[in-house]
Amino acid sequence: MKKNTLLILLLILTLSSCERDADQSNLTIPESNISLSSFNIFLSDAKGDDESFKITSNTDWKINIIDTEGVVNWMEVSPMQGGAGESTITITAKEANNTGVARSGYLDIISGKKTIKVCAIQKQNDVLGDKIANNIVVSSEGGNFEITFETNINEVEVFSKPEWIKEITRKSVDEITFTFKADPLVSDTEYERNGDIIFIDDISSKILKYTVSQWPEVSNIGDGDDAEINNLKPVLEARFGENYQISLQSLKISGTMNQADFSAIKSIPNLDLSKVTIVGKIIASTDEEGGSYTRPGNAIPQYAFEGTKLVKFIFPKNITYIGEKAFFSCYNLIGSITIPRSVTNIGSESFANCSKLSDIIVTWTGEVGSKIPSVDSTVFPDQFKISEGISFINIPAGKTSEYNAAGWDVYNLKEKGTII
Repeated sequence: MKKNTLLILLLILTLSSCERDADQSNLTIPESNISLSSFNIFLSDAKGDDESFKITSNTDWKINIIDTEGVVNWMEVSPMQGGAGESTITITAKEANNTGVARSGYLDIISGKKTIKVCAIQKQNDVLGDKIANNIVVSSEGGNFEITFETNINEVEVFSKPEWIKEITRKSVDEITFTFKADPLVSDTEYERNGDIIFIDDISSKILKYTVSQWPEVSNIGDGDDAEINNLKPVLEARFGENYQISLQSLKISGTMNQADFSAIKSIPNLDLSKVTIVGKIIASTDEEGGSYTRPGNAIPQYAFEGTKLVKFIFPKNITYIGEKAFFSCYNLIGSITIPRSVTNIGSESFANCSKLSDIIVTWTGEVGSKIPSVDSTVFPDQFKISEGISFINIPAGKTSEYNAAGWDVYNLKEKGTII
């Protein structure tokens, strides 16, 4: 009897279990139902700009950032997961877009078996030239000159300019070039004049200013055989009088100069030697025992402008060597200087104590024909040093490691296109 009772109970339990299994097999997992208020999110170029969109879902969801081209470095998403109902998702730009082009990043919104893609686009920062000083020197005889600068703005106009400068043409590809013509400076008493050309983008209201200086120009023939013969001084005295070193504030020179000719221009505050070729034996440095290191031309002599009242200087275009202490303690040398790519050596303390310099521009790339000169910690003034300065040496984009390897790692370096 007991055995029969146990069999009956076992049968009842088995049938009950089968019924529950049958009920569960008929259950279905609800299909995920998710919708978004927007599939494309647009951010401005500014750091901290944010935009939001809404997720409506009947199940849990999560977000994956597709990390391509460094997206995670500039984009932040919050929250990254949620549950059923309506949720607000915010995308924030972690940094300004100074790349010069718009950039995009993608999110995968995953809910159950469904994946929906969202695209976030950050607008590029509008570029209108460089943020550093822009100065141009034209001859007192007048003539055409060009201004070229990078921009991603379609419509750039000349907002204002001096009456003695006329716009001739403009052309644009990846950069824009304006051609102007300066009238001759005919005054017998006025040796120079200055004016500003201002460019403007009407949409963003960005402006770019170039200061154009018209300086008197003289031509010289430096003696390449005897470095002690000064031919430049009598040329300047004949043109501007014996007291030119007191009255003359700016000068543009063409032709050739030797070492002795530099003594004739040490007192002139503003010098443009871009059309000069340095000839003859040039003393570039001396050693501890008094021995001298000479160069066969194309060099700025040792001590050339040490301690002078030099304010602005434009290098000869084919210069290869800047002598030791060439600009040492030029306390009035102000703004920016551009060191030509042709330079292969820079002497110690060349620009030391030039405390008013704010920008140094160099363009060596480290490639063939553009070797980066080695420097030591004495070459440039303290304001450019990492340890104590806030000014920057402007270098080509992507070349920081090459410059550091050549001894530039003690200085503040800023790659082209970077805004700090």
